Amino acid sequence: MNNYPNMNSYQYPNMNQYPNNSSKDKGKNTATIVAALITGILGLIGAIVAANIGISKGREQADTNIESQLSIEYSKGYAIGYEDGKSSVGVVNQNDRYQEGYETGLEAGKALNGSRTSTNPLSTTPSNTSVLLSRLNWINRYSFWDFNQKRYDGPIDPLGENYEGKCRSYLITHTSGSSWAEYKTNFEYTRLTGTLVPHALLADNKTVYMMVYKDNDGTGKFDLIYTSDGINRKSEPLSINVDISGTKFIKITFGGAVLALDLELHKN
Repeated sequence: MNNYPNMNSYQYPNMNQYPNNSSKDKGKNTATIVAALITGILGLIGAIVAANIGISKGREQADTNIESQLSIEYSKGYAIGYEDGKSSVGVVNQNDRYQEGYETGLEAGKALNGSRTSTNPLSTTPSNTSVLLSRLNWINRYSFWDFNQKRYDGPIDPLGENYEGKCRSYLITHTSGSSWAEYKTNFEYTRLTGTLVPHALLADNKTVYMMVYKDNDGTGKFDLIYTSDGINRKSEPLSINVDISGTKFIKITFGGAVLALDLELHKN
Protein backbone atom coordinates (compact mmCIF):
# COMPACT_ATOMS: atom_id res chain seq x y z
CA MET A 1 0.00 0.00 0.00
CA ASN A 2 3.01 2.26 0.47
CA ASN A 3 3.29 2.44 -3.32
CA TYR A 4 0.17 4.58 -3.63
CA PRO A 5 0.45 8.37 -3.43
CA ASN A 6 -0.20 10.03 -0.11
CA MET A 7 -3.51 11.79 -0.60
CA ASN A 8 -2.78 14.04 2.28
CA SER A 9 0.16 15.49 0.44
CA TYR A 10 -1.81 16.17 -2.85
CA GLN A 11 -1.68 19.80 -3.93
CA TYR A 12 -5.02 21.02 -5.24
CA PRO A 13 -4.83 23.61 -8.09
CA ASN A 14 -5.29 27.25 -7.27
CA MET A 15 -8.58 28.20 -9.01
CA ASN A 16 -7.59 31.84 -8.94
CA GLN A 17 -5.10 31.22 -11.72
CA TYR A 18 -7.94 30.49 -14.24
CA PRO A 19 -9.90 33.36 -15.82
CA ASN A 20 -13.24 33.86 -14.23
CA ASN A 21 -16.46 34.54 -16.10
CA SER A 22 -16.49 38.21 -15.28
CA SER A 23 -18.93 40.79 -16.71
CA LYS A 24 -16.08 42.20 -18.78
CA ASP A 25 -15.54 38.86 -20.51
CA LYS A 26 -19.29 38.50 -21.09
CA GLY A 27 -19.25 41.87 -22.84
CA LYS A 28 -16.43 40.75 -25.10
CA ASN A 29 -18.28 37.57 -26.08
CA THR A 30 -21.46 39.50 -26.79
CA ALA A 31 -19.56 41.95 -28.98
CA THR A 32 -18.03 39.05 -30.93
CA ILE A 33 -21.45 37.48 -31.53
CA VAL A 34 -22.94 40.82 -32.60
CA ALA A 35 -20.04 41.44 -34.99
CA ALA A 36 -20.55 37.99 -36.50
CA LEU A 37 -24.25 38.65 -36.94
CA ILE A 38 -23.58 42.01 -38.57
CA THR A 39 -21.05 40.41 -40.91
CA GLY A 40 -23.59 37.74 -41.85
CA ILE A 41 -26.33 40.30 -42.43
CA LEU A 42 -24.03 42.45 -44.56
CA GLY A 43 -23.06 39.38 -46.55
CA LEU A 44 -26.73 38.52 -47.13
CA ILE A 45 -27.47 42.10 -48.22
CA GLY A 46 -24.49 41.98 -50.57
CA ALA A 47 -25.76 38.73 -52.08
CA ILE A 48 -29.21 40.23 -52.59
CA VAL A 49 -27.72 43.33 -54.20
CA ALA A 50 -25.54 41.18 -56.45
CA ALA A 51 -28.54 39.07 -57.42
CA ASN A 52 -30.56 42.17 -58.26
CA ILE A 53 -27.71 43.51 -60.37
CA GLY A 54 -27.56 40.17 -62.19
CA ILE A 55 -31.30 40.21 -62.79
CA SER A 56 -31.12 43.80 -64.03
CA LYS A 57 -28.29 42.97 -66.43
CA GLY A 58 -30.22 39.93 -67.62
CA ARG A 59 -33.24 42.08 -68.37
CA GLU A 60 -31.08 44.60 -70.19
CA GLN A 61 -29.64 41.80 -72.30
CA ALA A 62 -33.13 40.50 -73.02
CA ASP A 63 -34.22 43.99 -74.05
CA THR A 64 -31.16 44.22 -76.29
CA ASN A 65 -32.04 40.90 -77.89
CA ILE A 66 -35.62 42.04 -78.43
CA GLU A 67 -34.47 45.29 -80.00
CA SER A 68 -32.08 43.34 -82.19
CA GLN A 69 -34.89 41.05 -83.34
CA LEU A 70 -37.13 44.03 -84.03
CA SER A 71 -34.34 45.55 -86.09
CA ILE A 72 -34.17 42.36 -88.12
CA GLU A 73 -37.93 42.43 -88.68
CA TYR A 74 -37.72 46.14 -89.59
CA SER A 75 -35.04 45.37 -92.16
CA LYS A 76 -37.16 42.60 -93.64
CA GLY A 77 -40.14 44.91 -93.85
CA TYR A 78 -38.10 47.67 -95.42
CA ALA A 79 -36.71 45.34 -98.06
CA ILE A 80 -40.14 44.01 -98.97
CA GLY A 81 -41.75 47.44 -98.92
CA TYR A 82 -39.02 48.87 -101.11
CA GLU A 83 -39.45 46.15 -103.72
CA ASP A 84 -43.22 46.50 -103.56
CA GLY A 85 -42.97 50.22 -104.10
CA LYS A 86 -40.98 49.64 -107.26
CA SER A 87 -43.18 46.85 -108.57
CA SER A 88 -46.53 48.33 -107.46
CA VAL A 89 -47.48 45.30 -105.37
CA GLY A 90 -48.51 46.16 -101.82
CA VAL A 91 -49.42 43.11 -99.76
CA VAL A 92 -47.77 41.42 -96.81
CA ASN A 93 -48.74 38.54 -94.58
CA GLN A 94 -50.80 39.86 -91.67
CA ASN A 95 -48.81 37.63 -89.29
CA ASP A 96 -45.52 39.39 -90.02
CA ARG A 97 -44.32 42.03 -87.59
CA TYR A 98 -42.62 44.62 -89.73
CA GLN A 99 -45.34 47.09 -90.65
CA GLU A 100 -43.26 50.14 -89.83
CA GLY A 101 -40.36 48.88 -91.93
CA TYR A 102 -42.79 47.98 -94.67
CA GLU A 103 -44.36 51.42 -94.74
CA THR A 104 -40.99 53.16 -94.71
CA GLY A 105 -39.69 50.94 -97.49
CA LEU A 106 -42.91 51.36 -99.44
CA GLU A 107 -42.54 55.12 -99.38
CA ALA A 108 -38.92 54.82 -100.51
CA GLY A 109 -39.98 52.53 -103.31
CA LYS A 110 -42.79 54.87 -104.30
CA ALA A 111 -40.34 57.75 -104.51
CA LEU A 112 -38.14 55.68 -106.80
CA ASN A 113 -41.09 54.47 -108.84
CA GLY A 114 -42.42 58.01 -109.24
CA SER A 115 -46.05 57.20 -108.53
CA ARG A 116 -47.84 54.58 -106.48
CA THR A 117 -51.30 54.22 -104.93
CA SER A 118 -50.89 53.42 -101.25
CA THR A 119 -52.39 50.17 -99.97
CA ASN A 120 -52.93 48.70 -96.53
CA PRO A 121 -49.72 46.77 -95.77
CA LEU A 122 -51.61 44.22 -93.70
CA SER A 123 -54.23 43.48 -96.33
CA THR A 124 -54.37 39.90 -97.59
CA THR A 125 -56.30 40.79 -100.73
CA PRO A 126 -54.06 42.28 -103.44
CA SER A 127 -55.29 45.36 -105.26
CA ASN A 128 -52.93 44.90 -108.21
CA THR A 129 -52.30 42.25 -110.78
CA SER A 130 -50.00 39.87 -108.86
CA VAL A 131 -48.87 38.90 -105.37
CA LEU A 132 -46.14 36.70 -103.98
CA LEU A 133 -47.59 33.58 -102.40
CA SER A 134 -45.42 34.22 -99.33
CA ARG A 135 -47.57 37.27 -98.52
CA LEU A 136 -50.89 35.47 -98.46
CA ASN A 137 -52.30 33.53 -95.53
CA TRP A 138 -52.49 29.78 -96.00
CA ILE A 139 -55.72 27.98 -95.06
CA ASN A 140 -54.04 24.70 -94.09
CA ARG A 141 -50.43 23.57 -94.29
CA TYR A 142 -48.21 20.65 -93.40
CA SER A 143 -44.51 20.24 -92.64
CA PHE A 144 -42.00 23.00 -93.29
CA TRP A 145 -44.22 25.42 -95.18
CA ASP A 146 -42.54 28.64 -94.08
CA PHE A 147 -41.21 31.13 -96.58
CA ASN A 148 -37.76 32.68 -96.18
CA GLN A 149 -36.81 30.37 -93.29
CA LYS A 150 -33.12 29.47 -93.45
CA ARG A 151 -33.31 25.80 -92.50
CA TYR A 152 -31.01 23.09 -93.89
CA ASP A 153 -28.14 25.63 -94.11
CA GLY A 154 -30.24 27.93 -96.28
CA PRO A 155 -31.46 28.09 -99.90
CA ILE A 156 -28.53 26.25 -101.49
CA ASP A 157 -28.60 23.95 -104.51
CA PRO A 158 -26.44 20.81 -105.01
CA LEU A 159 -23.71 22.87 -106.73
CA GLY A 160 -23.42 25.24 -103.77
CA GLU A 161 -25.32 28.15 -105.36
CA ASN A 162 -26.88 30.24 -102.60
CA TYR A 163 -30.13 31.98 -103.58
CA GLU A 164 -30.30 34.17 -100.48
CA GLY A 165 -30.85 37.74 -101.69
CA LYS A 166 -31.19 36.61 -105.31
CA CYS A 167 -34.97 36.16 -105.19
CA ARG A 168 -37.93 37.88 -103.57
CA SER A 169 -39.03 34.80 -101.64
CA TYR A 170 -38.01 31.17 -101.23
CA LEU A 171 -39.51 28.03 -99.73
CA ILE A 172 -37.37 25.09 -98.60
CA THR A 173 -39.52 21.97 -98.52
CA HIS A 174 -39.09 18.86 -96.37
CA THR A 175 -36.00 16.77 -97.20
CA SER A 176 -37.72 13.39 -97.04
CA GLY A 177 -41.44 13.85 -96.43
CA SER A 178 -44.31 15.79 -97.90
CA SER A 179 -44.82 19.55 -97.69
CA TRP A 180 -48.08 21.17 -98.74
CA ALA A 181 -50.36 24.15 -98.19
CA GLU A 182 -53.81 25.31 -99.23
CA TYR A 183 -54.69 28.87 -100.28
CA LYS A 184 -57.91 30.69 -101.08
CA THR A 185 -57.72 32.11 -104.59
CA ASN A 186 -61.43 33.02 -104.69
CA PHE A 187 -61.64 32.97 -108.51
CA GLU A 188 -59.38 36.07 -108.66
CA TYR A 189 -56.23 34.56 -110.14
CA THR A 190 -55.45 32.91 -113.41
CA ARG A 191 -51.80 31.80 -113.08
CA LEU A 192 -49.25 30.53 -110.57
CA THR A 193 -45.63 31.10 -111.57
CA GLY A 194 -42.23 30.50 -110.03
CA THR A 195 -38.94 28.60 -110.34
CA LEU A 196 -38.10 25.20 -108.84
CA VAL A 197 -34.52 24.26 -107.96
CA PRO A 198 -33.21 21.08 -106.28
CA HIS A 199 -31.97 21.66 -102.75
CA ALA A 200 -28.50 20.58 -101.65
CA LEU A 201 -30.01 17.94 -99.33
CA LEU A 202 -32.16 16.29 -101.97
CA ALA A 203 -31.31 12.57 -101.89
CA ASP A 204 -29.26 11.10 -104.75
CA ASN A 205 -31.98 8.67 -105.83
CA LYS A 206 -34.91 11.02 -105.23
CA THR A 207 -37.13 12.68 -107.84
CA VAL A 208 -39.54 15.34 -106.62
CA TYR A 209 -42.67 16.66 -108.30
CA MET A 210 -44.66 19.78 -107.58
CA MET A 211 -48.39 19.13 -107.83
CA VAL A 212 -51.21 21.65 -107.83
CA TYR A 213 -54.82 20.78 -106.99
CA LYS A 214 -58.03 22.81 -107.19
CA ASP A 215 -61.19 22.94 -105.10
CA ASN A 216 -63.87 24.94 -106.89
CA ASP A 217 -66.67 24.72 -104.34
CA GLY A 218 -64.93 24.69 -100.95
CA THR A 219 -65.96 21.14 -100.10
CA GLY A 220 -62.38 20.01 -99.54
CA LYS A 221 -62.37 17.69 -102.54
CA PHE A 222 -59.31 18.58 -104.61
CA ASP A 223 -58.68 17.64 -108.23
CA LEU A 224 -55.18 17.50 -109.69
CA ILE A 225 -54.61 20.19 -112.33
CA TYR A 226 -50.81 20.28 -112.67
CA THR A 227 -47.74 18.08 -112.21
CA SER A 228 -44.28 19.53 -112.81
CA ASP A 229 -41.40 17.76 -114.48
CA GLY A 230 -39.38 15.61 -112.11
CA ILE A 231 -36.66 17.38 -110.13
CA ASN A 232 -33.49 15.56 -109.06
CA ARG A 233 -30.03 16.68 -107.97
CA LYS A 234 -28.91 17.19 -111.57
CA SER A 235 -31.96 19.20 -112.66
CA GLU A 236 -31.61 22.71 -114.03
CA PRO A 237 -33.87 25.43 -112.57
CA LEU A 238 -37.42 24.74 -113.76
CA SER A 239 -39.82 27.60 -114.53
CA ILE A 240 -43.50 26.88 -113.90
CA ASN A 241 -46.61 28.60 -115.21
CA VAL A 242 -49.76 26.91 -113.92
CA ASP A 243 -53.27 27.74 -115.12
CA ILE A 244 -55.38 28.19 -111.95
CA SER A 245 -58.25 30.15 -113.48
CA GLY A 246 -61.69 29.36 -112.10
CA THR A 247 -60.39 28.06 -108.75
CA LYS A 248 -61.71 28.96 -105.31
CA PHE A 249 -58.96 27.11 -103.43
CA ILE A 250 -55.66 25.59 -104.52
CA LYS A 251 -53.38 23.07 -102.83
CA ILE A 252 -49.65 22.91 -103.64
CA THR A 253 -47.59 19.83 -102.71
CA PHE A 254 -43.96 18.70 -102.82
CA GLY A 255 -42.47 15.31 -101.95
CA GLY A 256 -38.87 16.19 -101.11
CA ALA A 257 -36.21 18.87 -100.72
CA VAL A 258 -36.84 21.58 -103.31
CA LEU A 259 -36.29 25.33 -103.44
CA ALA A 260 -39.46 27.03 -104.67
CA LEU A 261 -38.42 30.54 -105.69
CA ASP A 262 -40.73 33.52 -106.20
CA LEU A 263 -44.02 31.61 -106.21
CA GLU A 264 -46.48 34.23 -107.40
CA LEU A 265 -50.20 34.49 -108.20
CA HIS A 266 -51.31 36.57 -111.20
CA LYS A 267 -54.69 38.00 -112.09
CA ASN A 268 -54.03 38.00 -115.82
